[in-house]
Amino acid sequence: SVMRLIKTAVAMFAVLPTLVWANDYGEQGLIDIPSARMADDAEFTVMMAYDRAFDSYSVTYQALPWLEATFRYSGSFNVSPNQQRVYWDRNYGFKARLWEETQYVPEMAFGIRDLIGTGVFGSEYIVGSKRFGKLDTTFGIGWGRLAGRGMFDNPLGYLDSRFDRRVQATSEVANAGTVRNYYFRGEAGVFGGLSYQLSDSTELLAEYNPDEYDFTEKQSGISISPTSPLSVGLKWRAFPQVELGLSFQHLDQIGVSFESKFDSSALPPEQPLPTFISSLYLPEAELPDQI
Repeated sequence: SVMRLIKTAVAMFAVLPTLVWANDYGEQGLIDIPSARMADDAEFTVMMAYDRAFDSYSVTYQALPWLEATFRYSGSFNVSPNQQRVYWDRNYGFKARLWEETQYVPEMAFGIRDLIGTGVFGSEYIVGSKRFGKLDTTFGIGWGRLAGRGMFDNPLGYLDSRFDRRVQATSEVANAGTVRNYYFRGEAGVFGGLSYQLSDSTELLAEYNPDEYDFTEKQSGISISPTSPLSVGLKWRAFPQVELGLSFQHLDQIGVSFESKFDSSALPPEQPLPTFISSLYLPEAELPDQI
């Protein structure tokens, strides 16, 4: 029985080919939260995600081995009493790796969501990820929506008191297409999650996401404050370049996602050249009749 327990423990943490997924925001991550993981260099990721709060369509490009860039187009019906998706927002984001994972040190990255524009999805974060066999762990400090309503004073406030205050996503926020000036400001919070690899194509996900969806209440008076910060999900690589996701987000809404990836640096398959045979090598019987 002892040997069986040892074999079970070894199987739980045996190394499988690492799976890297995009979250519903298009970043490499879990369900909604980002991780420190990066896609392969020059990889394009197209993500479509749907849940009660938002429809989200995104394109993410791994511009450099350490730099991820995302364009996102998201809509919400929760800002409208008649439940039509009347609010659509274009936003951009990036994530940059600080250093890679080692045996004892987690991979670390920082990033900004909604870099330019209205700030509806405004979030900044520093995140680390560490893998233990089949189990990948993620933990981060977030600002903006990734802080929820804040858990502690901004540690950057010790450097400059301007970091203590954050302009919320209201009329104070810059218009679309302009750069804001409140990155990494306001109270900070924590987020994190676990992913456990069931096979080389399937993974279970669980995350703690403090997002309170305050924006919808500020804009329309309609509150969709989540029941819980906890979410669980399942990701499945259905085909080599197609991945499907099913999630139970904040323990009160179902989410589905579709993800497709392709390598922009891959060369197109070589086409065989047509075989040329000179008539000099054909028997006379196969030569066409002369006119």
